[in-house]
Amino acid sequence: MRIRPLLAPLVFALAVLAGCGSSVTPSASASASGSSSPRSAGAANADFISRGNAICAKAATDSGVITQPQLSGSLTNPTTADLPALSAYLTSILVAGHAEYSKLAGLGQPPANPDLWSRALTAAHAEVTDVEAVQTASQAGDVVGYLAAARKATTDGQTSDQLMTQFGMTTCGGGGSAPPASPSPT
Repeated sequence: MRIRPLLAPLVFALAVLAGCGSSVTPSASASASGSSSPRSAGAANADFISRGNAICAKAATDSGVITQPQLSGSLTNPTTADLPALSAYLTSILVAGHAEYSKLAGLGQPPANPDLWSRALTAAHAEVTDVEAVQTASQAGDVVGYLAAARKATTDGQTSDQLMTQFGMTTCGGGGSAPPASPSPT
């Protein structure tokens, strides 16, 4: 999962997150139907992946309304004067990111590859936590802390993207990532 689409304009892949699934998980649907044949399990997993991709696609669309602040520096190398605006921006990104993550986690366990799904969600959660650190650093006026947290968010976002893609959630694992943050302020 990833705040990727959300942080795409930023630097981080926060596409971690959230979603909109129904309250019935695919495994619950399969047990309710009384069928557990390989064909129905494959269809249930495809449905699970489809719902996850829909969550990420909606998050990407919804994040389009979050306006990136005007900066004297850049998202990847902000000035101290940029940090208050970035803090407000990241607060909005985090609201959307937490919602996306919650919706993805709310899908429950998939009919296939539950270990991979668990690792993908763990990586997505790490990405959201990293973006919280970026927001905290920006709120504190700490450019060095911002850059360090942004690098970690980028790395964890890439891991989350890779795991989501391996799971089959290509919308969650694709696009939206930005180049890594500069290693040090200048």
